[in-house]
Amino acid sequence: MHPISSEMTGQAPSQAGPSASISEPCSISDPNKTIDDITEKLSVYLAAKHSPPFTAPAGFDDALNGLASPDRIVQVFQSQGFWCWLAYFLATKDPKTQPPLSLSGIPYDTLSVIVGHVSEAPVEETLVQRIQSTLWVARRGPTRRSELRKAGISGFPPRPLKRPRGQFLEDPDDPAQVAKRLRPNNTTPGTPRIDITTPVSHPAAGQPTQELHSLDHISQPMLKVNPPDGYEWPDARRIPSVFFPELGDMIARNGHKASIFALFPPDAAKCRLLLNIEAAKVSPLVMRLYGIQIVEIEEQRAFALPGGVNAIISGSAQFTNTKLSLWDELFGDLIIQGVRNSRGYLDEVARGIMLSECVSMEVPSATDHPAKITITINEFALNDIITRLWLS
Repeated sequence: MHPISSEMTGQAPSQAGPSASISEPCSISDPNKTIDDITEKLSVYLAAKHSPPFTAPAGFDDALNGLASPDRIVQVFQSQGFWCWLAYFLATKDPKTQPPLSLSGIPYDTLSVIVGHVSEAPVEETLVQRIQSTLWVARRGPTRRSELRKAGISGFPPRPLKRPRGQFLEDPDDPAQVAKRLRPNNTTPGTPRIDITTPVSHPAAGQPTQELHSLDHISQPMLKVNPPDGYEWPDARRIPSVFFPELGDMIARNGHKASIFALFPPDAAKCRLLLNIEAAKVSPLVMRLYGIQIVEIEEQRAFALPGGVNAIISGSAQFTNTKLSLWDELFGDLIIQGVRNSRGYLDEVARGIMLSECVSMEVPSATDHPAKITITINEFALNDIITRLWLS
């Protein structure tokens, strides 16, 4: 048995990771055993726990450079997405594991079955965090993502939604610097944000005018909440207990966790439900709700205006003052009634306000960033949602 090296798993030498024999594959005369054995040997690398500092795996950049001219086996793995390719890389390129796993001589059909099984293997959350640091926080992150895209490898994890203070000037490929990171930055809905342009109005198709604001994205980091006042990242399998399928399918995920946050502060008027919408679903959702077309220009979102004019979003654009009925079909009764019974909405009704600020949508400029929906909601409805998503 050969243990996975601490350099590959991110564990300290004293921490024991999962072990797997990675000698030559089983005889092809027993294809089922071959498939099971190799699938297990590859999947164990995706299930291994990793510990900070989250540096790039040894040899990762060399492997990316080799994607320009991959061999037949590498092509099969990279065709099934990032995690499948990473499992193959970790299992076969670990310099401290001898002999390395060899898949040469395995028939293509058998190899395809193995790759299919590996693509369904669960990925340890700390490995996701390590790869996010490798691809998004490290100084070489943009180059690495570019190499993956050129090779046609999709499915690598998105930019982390939470980023500790102090990382902006640190390189996570340097363990000495990563070890000095400060505690994560807690932000709340009251975090100041810089409005860098004058609010503009754009009429939605057949709908009341929607108000757009351009915001400084860096000054408004993604929300981080902690119990007892807040809840975060529920099991994605619980989404159907609260959300209709259409909206549920749009909610961003990180592994098996859903990008949903609930704020339940002592002041019930400040109860909020927050959802992050997958980057690919943002443009269709904006068109459906607001009648505004968003196009992509050099990895930036832009509004397609009449006459062929494109207005690039700087920072992010926030849609407020919404006609609540637009959201009825997406939210369903539990959420929409929670909004209508919230103190904020009842106050708007009492003042005769037709367009509500209780539901807003923030769309970042970067095309690979999710959009954030913020919902003001009644405390009783939010308590029901929290019970279904986190406590049941």
